[in-house]
Amino acid sequence: GGACGGVLNNCTLSYNLAGGTGGATAGGTLRYCYLHDNHSNFGGGSSGGTLNNCTLANNLADNYGGGVDGGTLNDCTVAYNQGEFGGGAASSTLSNCDIYNNSASRSGGGTYSGTLENSQLDSNSAQGIGGGAYQGTLSRCTITHNLSGSSGYGGSGGGAYGASLNNCTLNSNSARGGDGGGATSSSLTNCLLTSNSAGYYGGGSSGGTLVNCTVVSNTASANGG
Repeated sequence: GGACGGVLNNCTLSYNLAGGTGGATAGGTLRYCYLHDNHSNFGGGSSGGTLNNCTLANNLADNYGGGVDGGTLNDCTVAYNQGEFGGGAASSTLSNCDIYNNSASRSGGGTYSGTLENSQLDSNSAQGIGGGAYQGTLSRCTITHNLSGSSGYGGSGGGAYGASLNNCTLNSNSARGGDGGGATSSSLTNCLLTSNSAGYYGGGSSGGTLVNCTVVSNTASANGG
């Protein structure tokens, strides 16, 4: 890999390879750094550590966390990363972050598990379930244009799958060939679900619990628009 522990400021870490965790970095504190085109088993860009005002792009993880696995990110951009579980991030804490155009070959195109606050999940995709987010807790987040079932079948939870969402907006997400264009098997409180679509059941939401939510202009090919 590139670095283990320590403090890095205004650094670029690229084209590093780790057989285990953290293609570019494992642990440590990074500020205003750019991590791109790194590769590892877990955490293609970074594993663990704290990243502030960093960009993670085009990194690859064979398993969890294409961009980052098990890290804490503040004011970061996570884009165009790939992983099996969690194309952008896995088991991480993200605050005020932009997570877009990441992809997962199985679950959690944008994020897999973890905690998100005041963040945006946009245009992420999963071949399986949870186009935007799989599990985890999301508060005051915007979840838009994410896709589950990108392989063309059986994908549920276009915006989120099995997650807890509070004060979130889910707009224009899609579950291709599956249930829950906006969310599946999730708990939603004070959320807005609009213009989501499902290839089967529940254009806005399938299963789960909704409290004080607004559900408008969603569509489903079968039942429960």
